[in-house]
Amino acid sequence: MSIPMKKHSPWLIVLMIAPGASLVTSVAWQGNQAFAMGDEPADVEVVEDESVPLSVAPLDHVEYPEHRPDWVEPSVTVDDQATTIVVVSGPTDSLDESLKEMVLIRRAALETFITEVTGDADAVTIYRLSDEEIDRELVTRRYEGEVSQGGSTKYEHAVEIRLDNNRREEILASLDNIEVRDRLSAIGVLTVGGLVTLMGSSALLGVVLRRSNKPDLETESRE
Repeated sequence: MSIPMKKHSPWLIVLMIAPGASLVTSVAWQGNQAFAMGDEPADVEVVEDESVPLSVAPLDHVEYPEHRPDWVEPSVTVDDQATTIVVVSGPTDSLDESLKEMVLIRRAALETFITEVTGDADAVTIYRLSDEEIDRELVTRRYEGEVSQGGSTKYEHAVEIRLDNNRREEILASLDNIEVRDRLSAIGVLTVGGLVTLMGSSALLGVVLRRSNKPDLETESRE
């Protein structure tokens, strides 16, 4: 007579295979036998995982004030009339640090715009504006304010830059200045090269003339 084999759960098989699991396997085997004999399993106390709320906000969590303008978000808007760029700095530890960061970001954004318009990275070396000129001619809106980051007070600055079609034409005209500069540089190289060649030729001609005149002087001295 064949003895029917009991079917065990996959968890029991895994535990039996796992090394060092003999005690756990024994408990699991006894549990299966208890279920097979119709015994009710012992009550198991379930401990619920009660998550504790954070008392301190995460360091990267930023909260903005309600009065913060809606336009203060990094963006680039292009239409038929102009290109509008909004740059935002911070959050930083001080207003001065935030202002310096905003100025750097603003200039980098402007140089990127010039390169995109002209298709030539050298254009930024020809078409340059000072920080005062950018403030006076390009900036249309400004903002400075406080934010909360990780429970600490931080600061931010924002500006809106508007570059109309006239400004775009001025930037494109800088390409002509680049071509003129390159031609002048080429002419300067050729001029310097010509002078060096002329000076070398003159020196060589002088040596040849001195050598050719030397025998004549010796002949005259003998006579």
